[in-house]
Amino acid sequence: MAVEVLLNRALSVKSDVWAFGVTLWEIFSMASDPYENIEWNPSFVFSLSTSGCPLLKPEYASAEV
Repeated sequence: MAVEVLLNRALSVKSDVWAFGVTLWEIFSMASDPYENIEWNPSFVFSLSTSGCPLLKPEYASAEV
């Protein structure tokens, strides 16, 4: 779920795009969990909103993707 949805409980086109990007990441990582070694808690959600905390390029994704 997009960070702004967790913080503001509001859906938008941006949250849909974010969710689609995470779905693509999951496909190219062969169904790995995004942020798998991180505990989901309010401080993590806040750090996502301030730092962005991008996902790394999955192993099976080419540079063009």
